[in-house]
Amino acid sequence: MKTDKNRRQSSQQNRTGKSGLTTGRKIRDVITPFIVTILLLILADVVVILTAGFVSGVYDPDHITETVPSASIISTIVFYVLTIFMMRRYVRFDQMRFGRDEHIWSAGKYILATVTAVCWGSVVSCLIGYAGLDRIFTRYGTAYSTSFAGRNIILLILSVVILGPLCEEIVFRGIIYRRARLYTGVRPGAVISSLLFGLYHGNMIQFIYAFFLGLLLCAIYEKSKNLKVCIAAHAALNLWTIFLGYGFHVESLDPSTYSIFLPVAEASVAVIGIFLLLRAGGRAH
Repeated sequence: MKTDKNRRQSSQQNRTGKSGLTTGRKIRDVITPFIVTILLLILADVVVILTAGFVSGVYDPDHITETVPSASIISTIVFYVLTIFMMRRYVRFDQMRFGRDEHIWSAGKYILATVTAVCWGSVVSCLIGYAGLDRIFTRYGTAYSTSFAGRNIILLILSVVILGPLCEEIVFRGIIYRRARLYTGVRPGAVISSLLFGLYHGNMIQFIYAFFLGLLLCAIYEKSKNLKVCIAAHAALNLWTIFLGYGFHVESLDPSTYSIFLPVAEASVAVIGIFLLLRAGGRAH
């Protein structure tokens, strides 16, 4: 009888692991923040469409931006604010479970992370262009070429550079990656977090781009143990994207718009930056 009891306890421990959760509970623990984020995205769209429709009298989502040009970006800002507010409970809960996973990084390492992220994003964009994926998935190219048209630059920076990186890093690195890392290990956790980060962006081009960006951001978080570094790197990359959109009027991911020198230089900096980041570390509080 005692042997059978020990066997049952051993079997239960094998199923739950160190966390004390079953496989199903672990999956729900990782997926739930992602589902909540998507639901909040839908909610923000509905609220802004209804509000804009009440003001303009047009409730068709396909034509609402014609009468209220800022509706799309306002919807994004509302979504980010709602998500940051809602995710506070998850952050507090995880801090109680896992502790404060945070180290101190020097200003030089912050700069290294941001420069590496900017160059890595450019390299991935070039590779997508060289592979011809922008010609296969043409809808993204059209959306990208008009993404800055008529946008209020202040709202754009608030959304893309400030709230976006803060919200997305809290969700995908601060919550989902930390949970997935605990249950599956560092590398599988990074893949899971990055896959969900790609799915969140909603189209194939951005899925590929966000997946590879997510892997780098997970590596940055793993080495820094500081979500602020990921937020800074993500914000720098988004700011560079805006700069390209307004300053150079990049209309597609076509690599012919770049000289051969720029991709080679960016790839070199990205490789060197990743190498240095993998060797970097921080000191705990």
